[in-house]
Amino acid sequence: MSDYLFTGAYPRVLAGLSQGVNALLTPADGDAPPYGSTVEAAHGDHVHTDEPYLHPELEETSDSRGLSPEDEAWAQANPAPAPTEATPIPAPVDPAPAAEPAPDTTTAEGAPAPATTN
Repeated sequence: MSDYLFTGAYPRVLAGLSQGVNALLTPADGDAPPYGSTVEAAHGDHVHTDEPYLHPELEETSDSRGLSPEDEAWAQANPAPAPTEATPIPAPVDPAPAAEPAPDTTTAEGAPAPATTN
């Protein structure tokens, strides 16, 4: 788990980080973004990530991550799921060809023969 302080002068979208999914953003002022939203950090915000995230405007910290006690408890109780291998998609299966009709039930052109009556 990695903890950072955003030091950039302007807000930045941190591509690949989603609030509550693989990162927690604790804004310096204001409310945290909604769950699942892309993380956009502003100057002074604290960012906690599941994996190291290299960015020139993120300074790694070793303090209490800037998380509120509730967010800290949530981060401990909800570790990120381990990455899984993608399930291969099976190749499409062609339907079985229709059975050839018996030769005595078709005309020379291949159309169904007229029904016979007795």
